[in-house]
Amino acid sequence: MKRLSLTPKTAFYGLLGALGIVLLGVGFMLNWANGQLQVQAESIAEKRIESETLERQTAQAQLYKQELEELGELTDVVDAVLPNSKSQENIVGELIDIAAKRGLQLENISFGGSADAQNPETSQTERVDGLAGVFSLVVQTQIETDYENVLQFLEDLENNRRQFEVTSLSIAPREDGVNFTATLAITTYIKP
Repeated sequence: MKRLSLTPKTAFYGLLGALGIVLLGVGFMLNWANGQLQVQAESIAEKRIESETLERQTAQAQLYKQELEELGELTDVVDAVLPNSKSQENIVGELIDIAAKRGLQLENISFGGSADAQNPETSQTERVDGLAGVFSLVVQTQIETDYENVLQFLEDLENNRRQFEVTSLSIAPREDGVNFTATLAITTYIKP
């Protein structure tokens, strides 16, 4: 058996080889660690995007919840304020009473919209966008009086229990130079 002799030169090359193996191992480990870090970085980026998406969805859900609460309150108000039947006679009666309090007489009362014999409760009405089950009904009429009474009549309509909205107003002077003819389109709302 031959004995190996360890010379400084052999030891140098041996240590140099060991150092090369260690450096290759360190390089391999750094490359593997870098790959793991990239996988984790991609995973974190995906989680961040998911988190931001969830935050946006949560904020949107909060807005929807708030709108739903407001609409719930609005629905309660609509149910409490709006009549549940069209009753054109009642609408005309209320308008005549409002005018009579000012000493006015309504002329040429008519309803807009088209007739629907199949559903008389919503005949001559139109659906109101954004409010389920609420319909509008347009009443057209005229009054002849002085300008101050026209303004007072409009204020009385505004302060009436039933919701009347003047959607069109035309005022023309009469031949006597004192009075005016006011032509109005008044919208009222129902929830049959």
